Amino acid sequence: MIKLKGHGITHLGRTSRGDQFVKIKIRVPKKLSRETKKKLEDLKNDL
Repeated sequence: MIKLKGHGITHLGRTSRGDQFVKIKIRVPKKLSRETKKKLEDLKNDL
């Protein structure tokens, strides 16, 4: 969960904004093709 301070909905009767919370979901495939595996390994080596 990530908190984006001051990027939420405005308060009623005010100009200030609240905080926005963002939930990130990452889905990783269970099966990868050989080509995809190679690309991921290349990316891993570059980092």
